[in-house]
Order: sequence, then structure tokens, then C-alpha cells
Amino acid sequence: MVGHYHTRVIYGSYCEVTISTAAGAIGVDQSANHTGVCVLALDGKVLLSELIEPKVRGTARLVYLYDTLRCVLAGYTAPVGVWESYSMGSVNQPFLLGEVGGIVQIVLASRCTLVEKSSPKALKKFVTGNASASKSQMVSIIKTRWGESFIDDDDNRADAYGLAQIGRHLSDPSLSQVRAQREVVSSIRAGGPPRKKRSFRTNNGVL
Repeated sequence: MVGHYHTRVIYGSYCEVTISTAAGAIGVDQSANHTGVCVLALDGKVLLSELIEPKVRGTARLVYLYDTLRCVLAGYTAPVGVWESYSMGSVNQPFLLGEVGGIVQIVLASRCTLVEKSSPKALKKFVTGNASASKSQMVSIIKTRWGESFIDDDDNRADAYGLAQIGRHLSDPSLSQVRAQREVVSSIRAGGPPRKKRSFRTNNGVL
């Protein structure tokens, strides 16, 4: 069950914050058209679940995203904020996604002590144990494992919830009782998955 919205959101340029709440973690599933936002309490309860859907384009869309995300999160602070990084397979408007990702990071940095990113595959692995899981599998497992029915089959809000859970586990590694979750948390803490060591051949041999 979604908790109280501690921010009075007036989309555009004005926010009226009614209560300031210390949260456990914030997750943002960034997108140009459907950005999911989730705030979890220290005990994992949902404080806020929001879907931001701009109806404008160009610079106006970026302004809308910034103002709205800032207002949505204005009443919360958290030790960790996690956003979903860019998919390597995304070829549609890569520059726009970069602009949106920059906005998300700026807003998270204003509300969180630490900002981390999770790849789409790492998020799927954390939630389902399978890095290739489908969107419907993500939604289904969040409902069954965590008992969260509020997402109403919306994969953007589901992803945001999973990202916020990663944030909680980054703050408290003892929460990670599943091997896949421990591996994802460890990888994010280390700065991402290990890269293969590359060798370079020289006239004198291999470096």
C-alpha cells in the first residue's frame, strides 16, 4: 500500500513541501516519456510511487521533467538514490536519453547522500535472479516477493521500486539474502561488472 505523499506537487515551477521525511532509498527509472519514481522508508514500506509522463517535447520536456521530479522528491532525503543507466541496445534518440539521465542525476544528488546507477540487466537480476527476465516477469515477482500490488502492472513503477530496493541493500548489505542480490550489490559497489583484461602485443611480447 502506498503511503502518504509528503509533497504537494504543482507541476511546472512551484513546490509546496508539507513534511520533510528521511527515507531509506529512492529509485528512478528514467525515460523521456515514462519516468517511474519510488521512495522507500527505512523498513522498506512504500512512501511514494509516481509516474512522470511529459506531454510536451523539446526543451519544454526537459524543463517539465526537472521541475516535476524535483517537486516529487522535494519532501524526501535518503542515504542512497539509484537510477537505471542507459541500455546499450537503445538506439532511439540516444542524446535525449543522455539529457534525461543528467537531469535525474542532478535531482537525486540534491536529495541523496550517495547516487548510484544500475544497468537494466543488473536490475532484472536483482529482482528476479535472471538478467534476461521480461518486463511482465519483473512486475509479477515484485508483487509476489515483496507483496506490492500498487504498481498495477506498470513496468516503469516496478523498475523504480526495484531500483529503490537496490538502494536499501546498498545501505545495508545484510538485507541481501539471495545470491543474485548480493552479486548485484557487490558489483555496483565496485563500480560495475568486472571488465575483461585486454592484452596488447608489442615488439617485445604481450603486455
